[in-house]
Amino acid sequence: MLDRLFSRAGFKRDSAWPKLVFQWLSISLILHLIAAVKSAGFFHPNEHFQVLEFINFKLGRSPSSDLPFEYQHFLQPWILPFFLTGITRFLSSIGILNPFDWAMSYRVIGAALGWLSLAGLTLVCALWFQDKSWRRWSVLALHLLWYIPVIHSRHSSENFGGSLFFIALSLLILGSSTRPKHPEQPGKCPPGLSLGVGLILGLAFECHFNLAWMILGLILWLAIVARSQFKTILLISTGITTWVGIGTCVDFLGYGIWTFTPWNFLSQGSAWHWPTGAIDPSPSGILILLGFLAMWVQHPLHILTWISLPLCLAFELTPSSELRFLLPLASAGGVLGVLCIAPVFNKLQRFPRYTKWLKLPAKILIVYNLTQLILVSTFPAWIPIRFLSRLYLFKPYGFQVNYKGTNFFEIQNKPLNFYRPLDISFHSILDYSELIQKLTDHETTQWLFNPQYSLPEEASQLKPWCHPEFSTFSPWIEQLLEKTSITLSHQFKNKYSNWTLYRCQSPNLLKNQIEVQMDED
Repeated sequence: MLDRLFSRAGFKRDSAWPKLVFQWLSISLILHLIAAVKSAGFFHPNEHFQVLEFINFKLGRSPSSDLPFEYQHFLQPWILPFFLTGITRFLSSIGILNPFDWAMSYRVIGAALGWLSLAGLTLVCALWFQDKSWRRWSVLALHLLWYIPVIHSRHSSENFGGSLFFIALSLLILGSSTRPKHPEQPGKCPPGLSLGVGLILGLAFECHFNLAWMILGLILWLAIVARSQFKTILLISTGITTWVGIGTCVDFLGYGIWTFTPWNFLSQGSAWHWPTGAIDPSPSGILILLGFLAMWVQHPLHILTWISLPLCLAFELTPSSELRFLLPLASAGGVLGVLCIAPVFNKLQRFPRYTKWLKLPAKILIVYNLTQLILVSTFPAWIPIRFLSRLYLFKPYGFQVNYKGTNFFEIQNKPLNFYRPLDISFHSILDYSELIQKLTDHETTQWLFNPQYSLPEEASQLKPWCHPEFSTFSPWIEQLLEKTSITLSHQFKNKYSNWTLYRCQSPNLLKNQIEVQMDED
């Protein structure tokens, strides 16, 4: 099996190829680990609420009434939350009790799985690209595309499902016998491998139901283009069906009743309505669509065309679609880009006058990509997670935080119980005069949350009494902005809110503390 895999991966035909593969896999692994540690938080709230809050519920740390819509209507598969709940119980048993450490372990697992999918696709590139130059570019694009490490570091169903899908696809292509006329297509596939591929595909589907479109495309490609044996397709289908059965049992343990979650998702879920929408008009949606169209037209029989076309059609024709629904294709983004560009560039090479003008834009694009890669891999995916982690370590038990407006442990009116300290309480104030009254009547320390570093004008009376304890960003950033008189836009402030915890003390209490300190001196 391994001998066939290395042979199909081109290790025996090109002595320089293995060195290139291992070199970039090593660099990619480092980038993935950095992103897993640094890229805390989430890109979309569903990444948190459909995974972390389900885990939190199973750990007994939050009630079912706080879970999102998907729980109440039995739309969310439980495979991924159950697996990560097991990881959490193990970490708790060895004394790791910080939820931020738990979340980091989930990101490390997601990054490792995504890296394995890249490893499989890298080996398959030996079959997809006969030209050594484009093969090298495909490897570089796979591992250095700016979003790859941070997307793979997500504890989302899209990431886990997409990574599993491409691991299965790589095993299918590399583990099958070679077809002389079409080496990029799988030949005869061993029964055990066919069943194993089916089981991985079934697990991918149980992580994220939208993978059904990609799995359908793969099955059709095997039957129509690759002309695989009926036994191979049957065994793959058997593996998929097996995991659907296992997933139904796991969903029973999660919901407490027997329900067929894929059907609930199909009939009620917002992602699978009958197509009634229009093409996504956003710039990113149009750009992605044009790229896929170029890929499909130039490579109509390629496996990536057959798996991406059904998913993109469902994405474009579904009213409530978001770009995150295309994330299962993220691992193959680099290859898709090279397959799109290579034929066009090869034709342009006949006209050196035009290709010369493409060098500068290409260099600018490469520099921009690498800059983005460094930035997004080293910053939190959700900036306020810095504040929440400091709050957890600052005083995890037994204190009350006052706030005005929306509770900062809520997003879209849904509580963030997973990251909440166990014994913290919150008090909503309608007006800052209420806090002033508290400080005047009771000589105690009060804690105030403010979504920005500076208190608003309406809290001007509190400014001498309240001092920042800590904030999302370091104080020197605010001091620099103040000294240089830089005014940030309202939109920028909302996106990168400098959440701050203030320690507020009444004048009498401050006076007493100063007197005590002077007596001690």
